[in-house]
Amino acid sequence: MGEWEAAIFGEAPGNYDAAIRAYMEGLLQDPLSATLTVQGGPTKTWIGTAPAFQYGWGVCVEVKERGVYTTDISFGRTFFLFVNGRVVQMQEGSAGERLCARLGRMPEGITAP
Repeated sequence: MGEWEAAIFGEAPGNYDAAIRAYMEGLLQDPLSATLTVQGGPTKTWIGTAPAFQYGWGVCVEVKERGVYTTDISFGRTFFLFVNGRVVQMQEGSAGERLCARLGRMPEGITAP
């Protein structure tokens, strides 16, 4: 059995939209005005580098918030890593773009069965 097959991803997130909203509450000026548009996931994924990969379920969303003066604020593509139904990490900006782009791909050097 390969590393990918042996990896422990935890349970797939059920209500990931609500979990992401709860996670973002402290980061947004007005959480009620935010729109989340799912762009990918939940998909088995990983973060980190070998040999210390962290496995879980990735969800990519476009996060937009109506600003204080009606100007929309965009976080861009934002990556959320779930482990056992909980958000354990969020990445935005270039790191979020990179993680979203590789969503569903195995780490280099790891092969499928």
